[in-house]
Amino acid sequence: MANAEPYEFLELFLDEAFWELLTVETNQYMALKKVLSEAQEKHLQALGDVTMPEIKKYFAIYFAMGIVPQCNLKDYWQAKNVITQTPAFHEVRSRNHWYAIWNHLHFSDNAKTLSGGAPGYDRLFKIRQLIKQPGYIGQKGMVNAEPYEFLELFLDEAFWELLTVETNQYMALKKVLSEAQEKHLQALGDVTMPEIKKYFAIYFAMGIVPQCNLKDYWQAKNVITQTPAFHAVFHIQPGTCNKVLIV
Repeated sequence: MANAEPYEFLELFLDEAFWELLTVETNQYMALKKVLSEAQEKHLQALGDVTMPEIKKYFAIYFAMGIVPQCNLKDYWQAKNVITQTPAFHEVRSRNHWYAIWNHLHFSDNAKTLSGGAPGYDRLFKIRQLIKQPGYIGQKGMVNAEPYEFLELFLDEAFWELLTVETNQYMALKKVLSEAQEKHLQALGDVTMPEIKKYFAIYFAMGIVPQCNLKDYWQAKNVITQTPAFHAVFHIQPGTCNKVLIV
């Protein structure tokens, strides 16, 4: 993958079975909506079945929206303001067609949905087919997996070992160069692979639990904003701001 294009990396995780499932179920849901809405949604009635390449273009635009911010979705297709217009979006897919897919994107057959408490009710019904399909997740037996097990599909032991070795090498170099200037660093031994994993667990959790600055995750003075779980997972010396692994 040394010279691979970005979409080739995406195909490592989202294979043809994924795109086929998405195309089939989206078309089924659109067909159901056409029957239920009759003439109420004229733009929907005029659409035929969406194809797999169109589904892929929908996601290409969706990912691009994360790179090119606009005030609202319609602005990606507007042509009045030459300063903020993004003509590439219209060239890939028309606004109405993109909206149609956005409103009807499905992984499952709604006709088979069961109400809560009914025999056979499945809280994961909406994505059950995705999990059970003979694709990447299905082949790995991930039906009842924990979140960290999904992470291990992409970040294997070789990755963690490399990170551990290189981090320890850099820390050893910093200890020599800084001498007694960074006492907290001098007192540390080598970090282990479990400690590296705990570091990333905290790093990911920071994206869910926002604080004003890094030190606040370990503060204990403000009972309203304190997050004791962070200290329980990884101890930090006051004032070091977790420089242990950010090296």
